[in-house]
Amino acid sequence: MSRDWDYTTEGGANQHKPSPPPSTSTDYDYGPHTPTGTSVDDIYPGPTALVEVVPWPGSTFVIRERVTRRPRRAITLVMGGLQLKDWNCPGDQSSHWICEEKDGWLGFHSPVADKYIGHDNKRGFWAEARQHKDWEYFCARRHPEGGYVLLIKRSHTLSKMGVAHNGGKLVETTGEGAVWDFVKL
Repeated sequence: MSRDWDYTTEGGANQHKPSPPPSTSTDYDYGPHTPTGTSVDDIYPGPTALVEVVPWPGSTFVIRERVTRRPRRAITLVMGGLQLKDWNCPGDQSSHWICEEKDGWLGFHSPVADKYIGHDNKRGFWAEARQHKDWEYFCARRHPEGGYVLLIKRSHTLSKMGVAHNGGKLVETTGEGAVWDFVKL
């Protein structure tokens, strides 16, 4: 493989990227790499677009279902309970969740109700606790196709947050679980 050099006016040499072999010139990538974990929702074009990011303590997020339907649904507080509701407004604070960390576990705190998302004793989810304790501990695992699966601690195992067959209720599952986008506000 040949190397290209150019000489500066100060007498030094700068090495350029190697020239690709002639037989594989179309396979060589010279351009910048685009991160695969960032996406912009097409319903918010322009400079105010919302970008998916890694759930991280100290930030506020909307936790949206990662599906192709529009509008996408988000985990929302409705009259004290959790539901998946159509979400298309960043100003809807009932869908805002502050990510916090305790003992290495993530927690999602509602700034409106001052309560945490947690799992109940009936394989469902609610926002009842005012403190971030065991039943409000989450782990966000990156899904290979993008988004995150939310895991909870159940005894000595991890279960996943899923969506009930009726489509509006959040449930605990040992199956695939739902995949979520975290939209930072």
